[in-house]
Amino acid sequence: MRAKTNEKTIQVTTTLTMKDYEAIKKLAAKNNKAVAEIMREHILRGMSIEKSKDDVDFIRKHIREEAEAVMEKYMNRIIKLQIKTGIPAIAMCHFTSDLLFHFMKDHSDIKKDEILESGKKKAAAYLRIRSEFVNEAFEQQLIDDDY
Repeated sequence: MRAKTNEKTIQVTTTLTMKDYEAIKKLAAKNNKAVAEIMREHILRGMSIEKSKDDVDFIRKHIREEAEAVMEKYMNRIIKLQIKTGIPAIAMCHFTSDLLFHFMKDHSDIKKDEILESGKKKAAAYLRIRSEFVNEAFEQQLIDDDY
């Protein structure tokens, strides 16, 4: 039987199938409790489970936010590294293709510095960035390659 409290209570009526009622009666007899007490315990336990689901969703949201905050600096670093290596790679692709084009056309007037600059400009246009960024990436790549 439920302990008496000073809390205000309300009586609630519900309808069960005969099969469900018999199952609850058996459970009550097995545990030496009243049917109402078994029903009350199960209702409160079910509410507790729902609250736990809400708590899990709340915790999951915070874990995701914390993971994103921690990973953001690493993702930004990876992106910067890809851009840093990607700019020279794109420029070198253009440089190589232009160099091959000029070599095939007429190899007597090849000016590789002009062709490299052209490749850098095409890379900047392709990436939609300023040419200075391409030059900085190239200079940094040359410095990094020296080590």
